[in-house]
Amino acid sequence: MKKITRVLGSLALACSLVTGSALAEEVASETKKPPLESTTGIKSSGFENNNVNALLWLQKSAEARALFYQAFNLGDMILDKALADKSYKKKPAVVVDIDETILENGPYLALLALEGTDDYPFWDEWTDVADAAATPGSVEFLNGVAKKGVDIFYVSNRYLENVPGTLKNLKKLGFPQVEESHLLFMDRNGSSTKEPRRQKVSQTHDIVLLMGDNLIDLSQAFEMPTSEERNKKVDELKDQFGKRLVILPNPTYGFWLDHLQEGYGKMNAEQKRKARLHALEYWKTDLLKVSR
Repeated sequence: MKKITRVLGSLALACSLVTGSALAEEVASETKKPPLESTTGIKSSGFENNNVNALLWLQKSAEARALFYQAFNLGDMILDKALADKSYKKKPAVVVDIDETILENGPYLALLALEGTDDYPFWDEWTDVADAAATPGSVEFLNGVAKKGVDIFYVSNRYLENVPGTLKNLKKLGFPQVEESHLLFMDRNGSSTKEPRRQKVSQTHDIVLLMGDNLIDLSQAFEMPTSEERNKKVDELKDQFGKRLVILPNPTYGFWLDHLQEGYGKMNAEQKRKARLHALEYWKTDLLKVSR
């Protein structure tokens, strides 16, 4: 009888161990570290797919770096020609945009891409940190401009509240003429057009060069409601590019994206994704059926 009891006890213990092991595995599977997508906070809004390649190109590609050097080399040649020709009556000035022109906000934009949002939260906090890097060639170019006796005006659609952080950032990187009178920023509740600020500069200076990553950094003429009209205006003013106007590369955001389709700026993430796909011009062939 005792022997039978011992056998039954052993069987019970074995069953308990097996059950316990299975339970432990189940608990472990439930508490296992989630996959990378979850731990990085990546959402599936589609924004990350839209912007990751563009951000990687700006941050990592040698081609993007070369284009920045090319733009600032061209700017230097334009300025030298203007000074040699003495094609100005007032004191000469150079007008430059800031974001994605002389400062690179890649880390901030990458965070948004990982989060899957195309809103711009924590922008004020990002500018206050004053940790944006200089774009390739920008510091050297603008210091060269200053040494030639030309005034520099930083005309940006950063908000007026962002002036202190921007001053700190620009000074830290070694940009010249970094003082409040040379930073013309946007009123948060005002218009985004830069024309009144360019006109303010023109009251005392002749602007011999304008540089930016967005056409509206260069002229009000490009503030058109559709992509087609903007492209048409570029064709009309093509002789100005490389002579007085210099555009820099930025495929991540800008006026061009906001005008892919009417009302784009007010769309939700899924609507924007569909609008981007709809805007693509693609090869129509029977070899592949496209659904968008």
